[in-house]
Amino acid sequence: MRVERYLENPIITPEMVKPYHEGFEVIGAFNAGVAQYNGEILLVL
Repeated sequence: MRVERYLENPIITPEMVKPYHEGFEVIGAFNAGVAQYNGEILLVL
């Protein structure tokens, strides 16, 4: 299976995410991947 990144989707970085509470620090961000394979939608975290 060939997988390519869709260039119109941005990569989310920790600097783009506002902390939920004052005093919290965002140290990571998860960028999920989605693919359609054999008629199924797959979400990769």
